[in-house]
Amino acid sequence: MELPVRPSMVPNVRWQFVLVYNAPHEWRARALEDVGAAVLDGAVRVGDEAGLPLHHYPLEQAAAAHAAVEQGVVGKVLIDVLPD
Repeated sequence: MELPVRPSMVPNVRWQFVLVYNAPHEWRARALEDVGAAVLDGAVRVGDEAGLPLHHYPLEQAAAAHAAVEQGVVGKVLIDVLPD
């Protein structure tokens, strides 16, 4: 799978990676488990309390989400592609 990282830099897209490919093979599964646990424990914080409000838009309102980014909305604009 290829990710369009360079073209994503201008429209305010954020990619976050955890690189484990260069870790010893026997460490990889543990590294992924540890990262997952950290996320579940709240070590990766988002939302109003972290100063990064989340703005959700359904896929049908993708144009409104794009407009919010263009207007400089503070926080993260998320497009929900699956219904709740």
